[in-house]
Amino acid sequence: MRSISINQFSKFFWIILSAQVAFGCTAHFPTAHPIPITYPVESEKGGGIFEQYATLYVPHETYQNQIKHRYPTVIILHGGFWGDDKETNRIAAHLVSQGFLVALPAYRGEKRYLDKAQGPGRVEFCAGEVADVRGLLEWLRHHPNVDSARIGIMGFSHGACIALRVATLESTLAAVVSVSAPTNAAKTYQHLRSHPFNDFGFAGWLATQLRSDVGFDPNENFYEWMQRSPVWSAARMVAPLLIVHGASDELVPVSEACNLRDALSQDGRTIREKFMSRIGRFTFINGSVCRPINFSPSPMTLMDLHLQLEWSAIDVWYFEKQGHIFSTSAKKVLEFGVTQFLREHLLGD
Repeated sequence: MRSISINQFSKFFWIILSAQVAFGCTAHFPTAHPIPITYPVESEKGGGIFEQYATLYVPHETYQNQIKHRYPTVIILHGGFWGDDKETNRIAAHLVSQGFLVALPAYRGEKRYLDKAQGPGRVEFCAGEVADVRGLLEWLRHHPNVDSARIGIMGFSHGACIALRVATLESTLAAVVSVSAPTNAAKTYQHLRSHPFNDFGFAGWLATQLRSDVGFDPNENFYEWMQRSPVWSAARMVAPLLIVHGASDELVPVSEACNLRDALSQDGRTIREKFMSRIGRFTFINGSVCRPINFSPSPMTLMDLHLQLEWSAIDVWYFEKQGHIFSTSAKKVLEFGVTQFLREHLLGD
């Protein structure tokens, strides 16, 4: 009998899964109205201006009555490489019910869930996608229903990497939520290659995908992997930040959250850690997930001194027995405080 390699099996499995997402029925929500939008993005390689796709969710009443009101706004950055999906749209509708406007971009080369419109370019993994999100951020700042002083970003997996990188470049963000972020791209890649059977073989397929998106192995061109790694520029993140990670993540190990926490702590920032048990209770911890923090402030670069950064406290939440948190498993994360974190920093609750 002909054998099937792990990459062949996992590719087939995840193609079937993504097809179910792509051809599912468009979600409808009673309190939120989706508006398809395009916005300009300046090519970082001198290719001029091109249009990218996103969906803007607004309250039905605001849309129907053309109400002139400025709302705090959240940009939700999906995980994966196929575009925003049904679950991220559900999360958007939930946040609209909490008093936010919500924008969902489909990164370059991906399809918008609302109408399957596909943007130009190709997936680059936490590189050109950063320019896409910054272009959306600039577009939102000039929208009549957006309070430009109260814009936050929440990202899942690949989207969390993008969110963190945007946070290193945009000092006016009001809040940032990172869920299951690969903070060191090279280490994530090496972990996936070393554990190809994790998550029913998705890890092996994902390692191949990342290698294709970046174009090099880390030992061939480490710079390409370093620039996709927000941990290397953690000192530039000044917004209130919530880091969420599953303690049993087989794709992006919890050490990725630990390493980001450590990098942030080197600048003397206040780190508040909580552990969410399976029965839904938060407890404060002292190194039971990550190694204890060693506070030894690192020298600031000349650029950091020039910026005179004022850092906010960092919250880190670990979820017991929780694997990689895709948008499909995000409901529990939202229920256990993430929505309140956004309300606190964007609505002033």
